[in-house]
Amino acid sequence: MYMRKALRNYIHKHVKAGAAPDLGPIEFRSTWERNVARVLNYLGVRWTYEPRRFYLMKGLTYLPDFKLESPNPWECKWLEVKGLWNKDDKKKLKYFYTLYPDETLKVISGKQYRKLCKQYKNLIPTWEGPKPPKKKAKKNEKPNKEIRNEAS
Repeated sequence: MYMRKALRNYIHKHVKAGAAPDLGPIEFRSTWERNVARVLNYLGVRWTYEPRRFYLMKGLTYLPDFKLESPNPWECKWLEVKGLWNKDDKKKLKYFYTLYPDETLKVISGKQYRKLCKQYKNLIPTWEGPKPPKKKAKKNEKPNKEIRNEAS
């Protein structure tokens, strides 16, 4: 429970909604979504942001983040960027896959987003947000120190 609360606080601190000058007037819901849009632009993938709402069961609706208009590395039509998951999110995805079997959807969650950060943050000058966290060294692992030859 503590880890989930800590993660939620971290995300609320670093995830900010709004537009970005390099992406036009689109009001994104998070920095993660803006950065994924930047990756799509960098890769030359044509996309639209939240163009279609899908109607599900029991009055639920689902609005994927991106519709991908051209070939893309994920080989899908829809892209969802997901930081925190709640019970309704998983239920909506289950209904979506059941009711719309011909629609292809890829979800980018924390692990995949960190991979994108690592791969593209230094290639895209307008990248937002903190650098992805470094993995902690194992207990028996010694830190990698450079050996310097100090000649006098």
